[in-house]
Amino acid sequence: MTANIPVNSIAPWLQIGWGFVNESIVDDTVNVLLGKKEMPEKPEGAVKYMEGIYHIRQKIWWK
Repeated sequence: MTANIPVNSIAPWLQIGWGFVNESIVDDTVNVLLGKKEMPEKPEGAVKYMEGIYHIRQKIWWK
């Protein structure tokens, strides 16, 4: 089954969160797990977005 859902290519984390996964990352992921490659940095916008979400969740859950 194929799901053709358009995703914002500039900032996919805005739609689908931190764990964006598709076939384009398989080779890199395997190489990182095997120690053949360093983990790539997340885009700065993604890091800021997810840190903001994290801090909001802290305020809600850990009152």
